[in-house]
Amino acid sequence: MQPSVLCYAVSTSLAFAALGLVPAQRALGQDTTLPAAETAEQGRSAAANLPSGPIDEIVVYGAGVQQERAIDRKRENKQISDVIGSDALGKLPESNVAESAARLPGLNVIRDQQTGEGAYLSIRGLDATLNSYSINGVRMGQSGSNRAMRMQVLPPDGVKSIEVSKTLTPDMDGDALGGAVNIELPNAFDYDGAHMSTSVDGAYHERSGRHGNTVSVAASNLFGDNLGVYVGAYYGSRKSVAEETENEGDWMPYLWVPDGNEYIDSKSYMMQGLGLDLFENELERYGANVSIDLKYGDDNSFHVRGQHNRYRDEETHNYFDVRTHSSARLVQTDPNRTDLANPLSMVIGQDATLGRIYGFTTADIVDADGDGRITDADRTGNGFYSMIGRSGTWDPEGVRLGRGVEYGVEEETQSTFSIGGENRFGAWLVDYDVAYARAESEIPEIYGLDAGFRQSTPWLGNRGIPFSFPDPRYPQWQFNQAGFAGLYDLSNYPIGGAWAESEQSENEQQTVQFNVTRAFDAGAFQSVKFGGKYTTSERDSRSGTLASLDAIDGLTLAQSGLAGRNYSEFFDGEYSGGHGFGNVLSARGVVNAIRSCDASIFVNDNGTCGFDAQAISSDSRVQLEEDVTAAYLMGTWRFGDVEVIGGVRAERTELQSTTYRQVDLPQDALAALPPGQLPNNGYVSQTHSYNNVLPSLHLSWFANDNTIVRGAVWTSFTRPEYSYIAGGEQFGYEVLRDAGGNVTGVRLASVNRSNLKLDPQRALNFDLSYEYYLNDKDGMLSAALYHKRIKDFLVVDASLERDVTDDQGVQISEPKNLDSAELTGLELGYTQRFRFLPEPFDGLGLVANITLQDSEGDAAAAWRTDRPSFVNAPDRMWNVIGFYEKAGWETRLSIQHTGEYIEDPRGNGVDKYIQPTTFVDFSLSKLFAQQKVRMFVEVTNLTEEHLYWATRGRAEAFQKDYVEAGRTYNVGFNWVF
Repeated sequence: MQPSVLCYAVSTSLAFAALGLVPAQRALGQDTTLPAAETAEQGRSAAANLPSGPIDEIVVYGAGVQQERAIDRKRENKQISDVIGSDALGKLPESNVAESAARLPGLNVIRDQQTGEGAYLSIRGLDATLNSYSINGVRMGQSGSNRAMRMQVLPPDGVKSIEVSKTLTPDMDGDALGGAVNIELPNAFDYDGAHMSTSVDGAYHERSGRHGNTVSVAASNLFGDNLGVYVGAYYGSRKSVAEETENEGDWMPYLWVPDGNEYIDSKSYMMQGLGLDLFENELERYGANVSIDLKYGDDNSFHVRGQHNRYRDEETHNYFDVRTHSSARLVQTDPNRTDLANPLSMVIGQDATLGRIYGFTTADIVDADGDGRITDADRTGNGFYSMIGRSGTWDPEGVRLGRGVEYGVEEETQSTFSIGGENRFGAWLVDYDVAYARAESEIPEIYGLDAGFRQSTPWLGNRGIPFSFPDPRYPQWQFNQAGFAGLYDLSNYPIGGAWAESEQSENEQQTVQFNVTRAFDAGAFQSVKFGGKYTTSERDSRSGTLASLDAIDGLTLAQSGLAGRNYSEFFDGEYSGGHGFGNVLSARGVVNAIRSCDASIFVNDNGTCGFDAQAISSDSRVQLEEDVTAAYLMGTWRFGDVEVIGGVRAERTELQSTTYRQVDLPQDALAALPPGQLPNNGYVSQTHSYNNVLPSLHLSWFANDNTIVRGAVWTSFTRPEYSYIAGGEQFGYEVLRDAGGNVTGVRLASVNRSNLKLDPQRALNFDLSYEYYLNDKDGMLSAALYHKRIKDFLVVDASLERDVTDDQGVQISEPKNLDSAELTGLELGYTQRFRFLPEPFDGLGLVANITLQDSEGDAAAAWRTDRPSFVNAPDRMWNVIGFYEKAGWETRLSIQHTGEYIEDPRGNGVDKYIQPTTFVDFSLSKLFAQQKVRMFVEVTNLTEEHLYWATRGRAEAFQKDYVEAGRTYNVGFNWVF
């Protein structure tokens, strides 16, 4: 029987999101007979209603049949999870698996603000670092400084399904406090005999006027009844432009405060500066996956599987910064006084040498020069306020302008390879895998050049820079006429210098795992399952400075020849004329100049070029080995209409880190001290280990043919970030000298270090779900409640570091576990196929889900008395897809909303928030040639919604970063032959 093309329906993406469907592949030739052990565990699940024998071919036509299979699969679930299958993946415009999975309930995609693509997945309000990630059940490598998986490297093409488990049974890895993401790739037994398919599409990015394309191919064949081979490959490219407005220097309170360690009213914030950023990206993805599968005897199989994916982002970042600059200020004698007048109103005279004379007394203002008078000579403070002290108000004097460019290529690689199988010995079933995973993140060379000036006094008659806000997303600077003209005169921008750097991080993992299941034919006890797993993981990261070049003194951008085209219509004309972007810099010209140490631009030492393509800084290298040994035992019981799964998992983690210790001391101090008095610069090794015991209990009550109630009480944990436990040490010393300036000793003043002995975060989780299935499989209603209690909480942010001063006066900065945090949420889902309506309306359907949640945890800063919500935890998320399917035509409209959330805890208790986003995507397709060819048109970001909008505090008025990228069109076809 010839393979047939699946008829894709508009409802597919959200149907999977709400129902948890893994649909059949195109023309699946799949044996749905279940092993005895699995049937026993499922009890009265929908699997009992499936045909008892193999099905030669499953052909899915459109949303209706897919919806029916969604209902069957939902009833089979043992834990609370959601699955999106191949018939939904990529059928709405999606660049990678993160964007596909984000259509599932309770999931939020964190976008890359430069490329606009989804990069990370948050599950039920928990950061991406708190999830586990695997391909075909094999843990993926992670090459970054944290445990989050950057999912841009994985396209939706060639993926069989994405499963997100929101509760964990003992046979699953326990280090998934948020949830477990498993990406399943296809194999030859998913198809009926020989199969070949291809997909081609072209993309057009409207704002940039640039094009891209994607090509994927897949082929498989069954050799007899036992051997199958599957091969898939893809290539994709995309070009885009993203434009950003950014508050440079952050918002600052109108009244002077000593630091950020006290609450203030965010409405008093003043804008320090504005930056315009232009990101031009060229993205490439390519990869392949292979699966060789052998089936022999009854329930015996063997497989060899491998996949390799590579992601490349070539980015040019031009920036234009316009901001106020600090200047010398008078300092209050008592910084807490609030009754002192503005110094400008207190001028009583002028001195030819000392400058202005003020009517303050030495009891009011610090008399720095000791002459008994307060003059400009006493302006020893520095800042943006009328004075340094609580009488000071916002009063900038100086101006700071900057232009520059950064250019680099970032490359990421993900590879896995596994050998395993499954064997039955009577009532015993054994499965096993030996796997290797590797991930690498590399920026082999990144270049940058800065130009501009900082002036503490008024510039061209402009005293500081005021800003206006006709739209909070597009703040506008204000100058006099000379200032507006000077902004775009490149002779006003002396080149400061240039640099080139290199970064690399890689992770290799080896895993051995097995599971043993014993089924029982009679009694309440249905099955017992146990197993073990051992993983050793090695991480290595390093960076280096390839060049650090000073420009010829006084050389400006106008003289350098590095200026490029004028980018006039920034944000579709929101910034133009005296508020425009102006000239970009030539990235290629800058790269060539740095690599050659161009003598017409840079100062060279004795004519020697300072570029070293092989430079690696020894003090940047970090190595970490993490070995995990795990074992579990679980059982399944059946009591009438209730199924119970209970058990326990134990995991032991052993760590060994090698990091660099840096001692900051002048050379004369080091030479004068006796050997051994101070720790030496060099590598330091440390070890640490800990155990986690994770009990869990899952219940499913099959109340009637239409209703299932599920509940779970389970435990989980997440290991600390790599950068928190292996980030090196830095010792700061105060040098003691005698009256002659000779070194007499040193005193340890500060220690900044990572903390290998951080405890993992531990969670006690409670879940309850209700599922009601409509008659004739027309749809379903679902609801799920969840609550997490977290101990040894770690805020996912650099502000986690807490400064502590010990008894000797040494300031110690290192990550610390906090006490507790809690998360509570509600998920609601609705799916309805309206086939009861009269023609032609019987092709309509609607699928929707919404998640509402609330979180709170201990604050990282000791002075904060509130309990802020989690980082990257939206208060609400919802998805709606409306679809129509009839006579081979399919159309779908997807609306995806993410509410506000904290991205970064900030000073003064005014955190950085991400404003809500609502993305609208559209697709239209038609089947031709006996349903073997599908032509499609897609529009991404139909309403041109912003990609990213960050504010200081909740209010939209205090913009921090705002990014737009516009609309993208795709046209293409799928062909199965």
